[in-house]
Amino acid sequence: MELRRPVAKAKIAGKSQDTSPFPVPIASFTGKPCDISRWYYFEAKWNGDSISVRNQGDINMLYEMGFFGKGILSRGKPNFQFVTGSFQLSKKRKRLRKGIRRKLQVSFKPIRKERHKRHKQWREEYEWYASHRNSQELPNVPATASAPSSSASSNEDHSDSSGSSNNEGATINQIPQETDKVRSKQCKDPYLIYEYLQLTLEEAFFLVYAFNCLKIVDGNSSLEITELWRKCCQANPNFIPNYIAYHYYRSKGWVPKCGIKYGTHFLLYYKGPEFYHSSYSVVVECIDKTKCNNSRGMDWIALSTISRINERSAKDVVICYVTRPADLSDSELEHPSCIQKFTVKEVIVRRWLSEKARENVMKGNTMEISSGVESD
Repeated sequence: MELRRPVAKAKIAGKSQDTSPFPVPIASFTGKPCDISRWYYFEAKWNGDSISVRNQGDINMLYEMGFFGKGILSRGKPNFQFVTGSFQLSKKRKRLRKGIRRKLQVSFKPIRKERHKRHKQWREEYEWYASHRNSQELPNVPATASAPSSSASSNEDHSDSSGSSNNEGATINQIPQETDKVRSKQCKDPYLIYEYLQLTLEEAFFLVYAFNCLKIVDGNSSLEITELWRKCCQANPNFIPNYIAYHYYRSKGWVPKCGIKYGTHFLLYYKGPEFYHSSYSVVVECIDKTKCNNSRGMDWIALSTISRINERSAKDVVICYVTRPADLSDSELEHPSCIQKFTVKEVIVRRWLSEKARENVMKGNTMEISSGVESD
C-alpha cells in the first residue's frame, strides 16, 4: 500500500530538503563514487535499553543526515546548550513588551543567582573529591566541611549582583517601577550539563545492520552484530517485529520516530520532522503462524482509543502486521539473518462516515443518493 505524501510545514525557510537521508556517502548526493575510504564510522555506548552517542561531530551527522535519535534534554536535535545560552538574547524575549520583560527579569533574578551558586558549589565539591581520588585513604572530614564552603561563593554572588537588595525577594506579582534599573548579566556556568544523543534499539541496529557505520561499545569491548541482536532481543521482547517494521518504513523513505505520545509504536515523518508533520501512527502487530491461535493483541476498545487520539491531531492509524513464517524455528531467531523471512502487511484504519460515502447516481431524469463503503 502506498502512503500519501503529507503537506509541508509552513516555516521551513533556510532548510534544504536535499540532504542525504542516511549518514553515509551516497553517490547521488556527493557526486563521487562510493568507496571504503570515504565511509563514515560513528561510536556509541550501550546503556542497557538505549544507545548513547557523546561525540559532538557524530551527534551532528547522525541527526542532520537521517534524523537518528534525539537529545536527552531536547525534543529533537540536541540543542540544549544553545537554547539556554542564548535565552537572554533570544528573539522571543525581545518581542515582549518592556514592562513584561522587566517583570520577568526581576522575578527570575534570584532563581538564576541560586542556580549559579549551587552549580559553583557542586563544581568545588567535584574538584575536591577528584583531587583525593588517587589517594588510598580519604581524609575523615565532616559532612559540613567535606568540600569548600559555599559562603565565599554566596558572598561573591551578592557582590556581583547589579540590582538592589529589594529586587532579590521580588516575585512574579510585583511589577518593577520605571525608576528601577534592571540589568541582565550573563555569567559562565561552572557546572555545565552536557547533552548527548540517545538512539533507540531499532535505530542503532539499523545503522549497524544496514550500513555498518556504527560501533557500539559495551564496557571495554565492541559488540558484534550477532551479539548486539541478542542483547536487543533480551532488552525488548518485541524487538524483532518492531525492528522489521522500522526497517520496512526506512527503506520506503519515511523517518520513523517513537510514537508513545500517541499510544503507538512509531510516528512516520516524510523526509524528517523539520520538513513535515507526522502523517501516520503505526501500531506493530506480530502474527505467529507457528501457533494455532493467531488472535489479535488489540481489542476494539484499544483500537477506538488510538483512533480517536490520532484523529484529533490529523493522523491516520496504520496497523503493520509482521508475519512470522511457520517454518522458522526459535534457534533461527537468534541470528539477524531471519529478518528476510518475515513478511509485512499494512492496513490503514479510518472511521467510516456515511456523509462522506454518499454517491450521486443518475437514473433517467432523477437523481438518487446511495451510500457506499470506502476501501483503502
